[in-house]
Amino acid sequence: MSENLAAALGSAYGRYDRVEAAYNGMSLNDRNTFKEVITDKSFSHAQIAKAMRAIGYDVDRKQVQAFREKLERGKATL
Repeated sequence: MSENLAAALGSAYGRYDRVEAAYNGMSLNDRNTFKEVITDKSFSHAQIAKAMRAIGYDVDRKQVQAFREKLERGKATL
């Protein structure tokens, strides 16, 4: 890698997860509700994303799906 590219890259960024960031910004009541529905397969990814957007969090169904998958693999915790 050239020194110019290395300087431009700087250090690696951490992964930003919009769903996790939204969860961290929620009230205690909303966090408790989120914990219940994120593991409940009767709620679709789209339904959860729509509800989160309704209260002001910019997430889409694919982000909710990815977060659910991270939870299932043990790569995320609540």
